[in-house]
Amino acid sequence: MIHAQLSPNDQNNMRMNVRGNIKSSYTIVNTDFTARLSDYGFLLLTDHCTEGSDHQDHVSQKLGIFNFGLVVLEVLTGVSKPGHVMFIRAAKVMIRQRKIMFFEFDARGIDRKQALMVLDIALSCTNMLPEDRPAIGQILMNLVAMGSTRTELYFVFLNYDPEYQRLRADQTKKGAYELDLYLSKKHDELLASTLQAGTYKKTLSLVIVDGFAVEITETQANVLRSANGVRVVEKNQELP
Repeated sequence: MIHAQLSPNDQNNMRMNVRGNIKSSYTIVNTDFTARLSDYGFLLLTDHCTEGSDHQDHVSQKLGIFNFGLVVLEVLTGVSKPGHVMFIRAAKVMIRQRKIMFFEFDARGIDRKQALMVLDIALSCTNMLPEDRPAIGQILMNLVAMGSTRTELYFVFLNYDPEYQRLRADQTKKGAYELDLYLSKKHDELLASTLQAGTYKKTLSLVIVDGFAVEITETQANVLRSANGVRVVEKNQELP
């Protein structure tokens, strides 16, 4: 989900992949447990835009971060109303001390530790002031750090793809929808091309503004590097 909002160049957000209407009912899980978002686009307004939240009449990346935090809180706790965030924030110490029942699932050991880390991310995303919310890149790195280190993360960019550039230049709702479909298809095609180079491990994300992130082997990454219009960046390299 968070990749769906990520702009690889935080210094030059001429066109951000804004997902203003993110909510749990639009979140779909594939058979391999990767996430997909349905019924979303660049220009749609959000149902989560309420008092205390910025940009009530303007969909923005910061608003997308706020809504992402709400979806995560709903998954963790069942709470979906923005007004309840302040109560969760106030009770965080008691939650950590197990003085109150909180999670929607039985979290123990490392699962509980990770759940608390995700809770911290969700609460930071739902800060009332936009400037207090973390950058999408920081959220991504925090989430990646929680996962397995046995696989390698690569960012795949399609900057040199003419069809991608044409769709990206279309500022209409239809253009945004077609861009989402195109990138999703390209995502699957490129990953399928790596199967001959080794075992495909898992997808980390949805498409982001200039590409997508995947967990694959180094050999598979080299296969992608040979594809036309594709640029592959390792996780430890600075995003362009």
